Amino acid sequence: QTRPPGSANAELGGPPELPEPAFKCAPSSASSARWLVLDLLAGMGGAHYALRAAGVDDASPVHHILFETSRQCRDLLAEKLVDGRTFLSDVADSQGLVGSVLALTDNDCALLRTLLETYCNLTDVLIIGGSPCQGLSKANPHRKNLDDDRSVLIWVFAVLVARGRAHIAALGRKTSVHFLVENVVMAPDVENTGMGLLGVIAHKVDAALVSTMHRPRTFWTSLGKAAIASVSTDPADTLAPGWRPLWERSQGP
Repeated sequence: QTRPPGSANAELGGPPELPEPAFKCAPSSASSARWLVLDLLAGMGGAHYALRAAGVDDASPVHHILFETSRQCRDLLAEKLVDGRTFLSDVADSQGLVGSVLALTDNDCALLRTLLETYCNLTDVLIIGGSPCQGLSKANPHRKNLDDDRSVLIWVFAVLVARGRAHIAALGRKTSVHFLVENVVMAPDVENTGMGLLGVIAHKVDAALVSTMHRPRTFWTSLGKAAIASVSTDPADTLAPGWRPLWERSQGP
């Protein structure tokens, strides 16, 4: 997944053919959903678990579509998460990569348009995920930032948000399109590029607020900034038996 979004078939003449939906879902089931979550580069399903913990599934009927190319991750997602409301995309992009987020941008965003038309009673769409960080991370002494082929996927979010909103307006609907994009803490100029693409200021959040590990991350979202209360944690609550003495020793006398 390294090419710019929409580049493969944008020059084809005439209206593109709409692909099959990225799930095996009866129209009656799709019409019952009020929220649609497009989970890009889903990995092991962290966004899905976070939304579930936040009670999103309790608010209204939610359908969640996972886009992931790693075979190991796809096997895990299929086993742990796929059910009547959570689906794993089996659509390939124009390069033949199954589960690719670029399938959403191919053919003038035909798959995205198909999904928005199939889900005809939505109140909200959430586009969520984190693009590859290897080219952006300060931990990489040879990072190329946005010149790294892997980093280009951050542009997909901006494309899908803009095209999704435009298509919903063309359909005459009032569905709201939200986004939440995650990545590492990066160079200020790269962060500003993300801000320019998505039109919001980046927020910094460290997992140490609620866990036993430091994991500072950058978030861009249209949902606003929520206050996160700090939670006191003890490594003993998360470490497997036998690791506690090693932890105590690492903390010194």
